[in-house]
Amino acid sequence: MSRILFITFDGGGNQRPPLGIARELATRGHTVAFLGHESQRSRIEAVGFAFTSYPSSPAWDGTAALAAAERRIRLIRNVFLDSHMMTDVLVVLERQPADLLVLDCLLFSAMIGAERADVPWVTLFHLFYGFLASVEGLLITPLNQLRAGLGLPTQASVMDSWADCPLVLVASLAELDPGSLSAPSNVRFIGPIVSRGHPAINPPLPWKPGIPDPLVLVSFSTVYQEGQAQALQRVLDALASLAIRVLVTTGPAVDPAALTAPVNATILPFLPHAALLPHVSLFVTHAGHTSTMEGLAHGVPLLCMPNPGADQPLVAARVEDSGAGRMISNQAGPEEIRSVATELLGNPSYREAAQRLAMMINRQDSAARGAEELEALLSAPAGSQ
Repeated sequence: MSRILFITFDGGGNQRPPLGIARELATRGHTVAFLGHESQRSRIEAVGFAFTSYPSSPAWDGTAALAAAERRIRLIRNVFLDSHMMTDVLVVLERQPADLLVLDCLLFSAMIGAERADVPWVTLFHLFYGFLASVEGLLITPLNQLRAGLGLPTQASVMDSWADCPLVLVASLAELDPGSLSAPSNVRFIGPIVSRGHPAINPPLPWKPGIPDPLVLVSFSTVYQEGQAQALQRVLDALASLAIRVLVTTGPAVDPAALTAPVNATILPFLPHAALLPHVSLFVTHAGHTSTMEGLAHGVPLLCMPNPGADQPLVAARVEDSGAGRMISNQAGPEEIRSVATELLGNPSYREAAQRLAMMINRQDSAARGAEELEALLSAPAGSQ
């Protein structure tokens, strides 16, 4: 059996795909460990994996309150393209040798470390493969500055970062991914990794008497997003006058006490969405890739309110193009939110489209496919990798 090291960062939904594949690998007898930010330790150790934090890379906590522009700058400088991460990969491998590295697709500096370590490595996409090409202008200059500083040739595209990588796993639905038609031969679309095996629950929440179905789930990012609490409040205000039940889960980035619940709503810090979604008629979401795929896997229509500057607008646009939901601004007011929510609840075509996508997602065991691809790479003759 092999020793496999996943290299990740505290980005919220980006942790679902590596953890899903890691669990599958562990059941097959492989030794799996993680390298990431200290803020990830409790989540990863809770599911039984050894965890090492970056020895010298700057600390990063996804729930820290930062303005959008400052957050983007720090992510690029201190996470995606920080030269310390390259060194940290080499240091950790010296202490804990591995047979294979699986790297988050955004950790460009760590990829350089993997190349220098001369250990087989794989890139794992937790978002659309086509997304990074759409933000080429944001990343290519600082990436080439990093490479030049390390004495490496510059690249024409950020997508060249894994051109020589033997395998790229994309935990996305190829039918929605705008990059699927032009992906090179080393790219494998394994499908979204969603929660499986959760028994459906209909928790006895403190609904006011007489509040009927349907149930609308409202949940945005688990990492801090500027203006997120205000957006959640606008959704609550929008849905207050409708004859529905509303459940808001805030996650660690928003204090439930900061929100005011109308009589038809309950606000909780957390409930497992996979257990709730079988009862849900509409999911109001920030359109993060992981949350979106979780909702679609249950055939639930989506009202997408994406944050600009990340992959969420692209995900939301693809959902709308598929007919499984609608996209509106995350600055939308209560009247617009109420109107679109009413349309989504009243028009069965949205649920029918979502259910078609659910069939595509659920016909494949994506975690098992990912594990099988990694095992095939590990068993390949040395010269063929």
